[in-house]
Amino acid sequence: MATESPNVSPVALASLQHGLTQQQVGVQLKARGDHEFTAAFSNGVTRCVSYYRNDVYGHYYLVFTNDCLARICQPPPFEMRREPYEGTWANYRVLGDPEARLTAVLRAEDMIGADLAAALKPQAPPKNSVDPGLTAAFLLSQGLASPASKAERERKFLALVNQYDPYRIAPGSALTSVERQLGKPHITESLEDGREVRYYGNIEFGLNARRELMWLSVVYKDGKVVRVFSRDFVDYDKIRPLEQRTSRKTNR
Repeated sequence: MATESPNVSPVALASLQHGLTQQQVGVQLKARGDHEFTAAFSNGVTRCVSYYRNDVYGHYYLVFTNDCLARICQPPPFEMRREPYEGTWANYRVLGDPEARLTAVLRAEDMIGADLAAALKPQAPPKNSVDPGLTAAFLLSQGLASPASKAERERKFLALVNQYDPYRIAPGSALTSVERQLGKPHITESLEDGREVRYYGNIEFGLNARRELMWLSVVYKDGKVVRVFSRDFVDYDKIRPLEQRTSRKTNR
């Protein structure tokens, strides 16, 4: 299973048309999009995936309604929080309510057509935001590992990528079925309307600079999946304290 984000040419992105299925888009772009969210509504299922353009940094959200491409939009901007970090400053993304971000995506202007072609013209990369996490000590420890140990860690890492693959979780799945795949959650929170969100992931491998592959948040109602959030829609502010505790134990 690929672990790198799909990078596609602007020409390929600009060629997409309304009504294509996700499989057809994957064939046309020669890559499976990064899952962002899957959401069950009364009129069906909406899924958002992202693709990076390969000429400059930047990604686009592709939104499918009942497996038909409905819109392409730019990701809504994140609020940023600036905090001291190792003698300098780091910028952290603030997600807030993932449901609010989901709603913003569904209300975003559809760019398919001339607007998308214009936006995909060469442009300067934006300033990078930094979420340093806690990778330094973890990566240093990996440099001391033997080749056999590294190979075993790679095997375990790829197994976890498959375990936490959001595409494997279907809306309507029972909580018990999901947790047979994902294991027990690290965080459970009650939401409004009788909903509940559970965070699943691997803290150790999440520290290895691939946090986006190691965490999912799943929303249930009446014990059934109604939302699957990954990548831009996972609240890493909730996960960071777990990482900090793990890092402190590792460094003792």
